[in-house]
Amino acid sequence: MNPFSDADLNSASGPFNSINYLIDQALARIETVCRAKVISCSNSGSLSPIGTVVVQPMVSVQNGAGVASPHGYINNVVYSRWTGGANAIIMDPVAGDVGLLLVCSRDTSAVNATGAPANPGSFRKFDRADGVFFRAFLLSGCSLSGINSPPMPSRNWICRLAA
Repeated sequence: MNPFSDADLNSASGPFNSINYLIDQALARIETVCRAKVISCSNSGSLSPIGTVVVQPMVSVQNGAGVASPHGYINNVVYSRWTGGANAIIMDPVAGDVGLLLVCSRDTSAVNATGAPANPGSFRKFDRADGVFFRAFLLSGCSLSGINSPPMPSRNWICRLAA
């Protein structure tokens, strides 16, 4: 097996396998959703506009020989806050939080810059640079009940309502 591709001895043994291989290669370039860990956040829970995070996908990449390597960082990823009209629950992510990186189907840079509907900023599609980080699901040291066991993390879990 070639260490730089998914091709094997049967990949070119007929038109079906050749086309199937090409389709597999095209689909492998489409990003949709992945688990990601927050490396840093531009905000710290203050009453400021939504910021950005630096995230790292948690599932390693593999080459054709199965050798794994960790993903690099993805910078300037917008994150979500719970909002309704002019109100919001501000609970910004912190380093170590784990959540989902949702990848948009088109370039969102123009929308991010203006906050208004816009044409795609380029012809880029399904790229992690156009991702949105969605809240953490599992927090180390937190129980579902949050009562006495195990202790809560060192950060304060105070939700401030912004009016």
